[in-house]
Amino acid sequence: MQCGATGYPAPLGTDGPLCVTHGGVPSVAAVAALVEGPPPRQRSPWWWQAFTWLVVVATVAHMAMLVVQIVALRRESELVARYPDDADALDGADADAVFELVYELGDGLRTGLWAYLIVLILWIGTIGRVAGRLGHDRRVILRHWTYLAWRVALVPLLVFVLIDTRHDLPDPADRAAFAAAVLGANNTSVAFAAFRIAALGLLLAYVLVVWHRLRGPERVGLSRGASTTR
Repeated sequence: MQCGATGYPAPLGTDGPLCVTHGGVPSVAAVAALVEGPPPRQRSPWWWQAFTWLVVVATVAHMAMLVVQIVALRRESELVARYPDDADALDGADADAVFELVYELGDGLRTGLWAYLIVLILWIGTIGRVAGRLGHDRRVILRHWTYLAWRVALVPLLVFVLIDTRHDLPDPADRAAFAAAVLGANNTSVAFAAFRIAALGLLLAYVLVVWHRLRGPERVGLSRGASTTR
């Protein structure tokens, strides 16, 4: 301890701050800091982690629905490919079930995308507030290349969602033209579904990275505390 160190005021009758060796007296605050140690780190609230895992589950469920959509579109394409040579290829309970599944998945995924984006925006805002509350730089916590890549991929995805690729299909009476149009639309839908899965994979990685960043200091502190008690 050198002379003039903070927390050691000079005794009465001296000219300036002195260290303990030269007669200085430590202040009450300095003694309390030495006895009590540094103030405890503020722990993050549990609910943001629950919200994060809700986003993770929603992302995985969305990806699973897209996989099912790809399988259903492939099955529909198999039926439609037989239509030029077989007029009854699109009839029957099995064909009706496939067509209904494709329609319901397409409609559900379009609606689910908007709901998912709303939840994601709420999550990002929540994470930013929690990061500020814990003393972190919000921009450092939320900045990652996976998020930037996902935002770039979001533009064509939203455009495709708003476009109905089947709104002007040929008359089913022209079986060859109708089959070709449906097959082309299905191939495009399969490609974009695969693209959406890749984009959601980027977003899933981003959510996990942010989760790890935000809880990393707390986890390290807990592990150090546990090691000192052993």
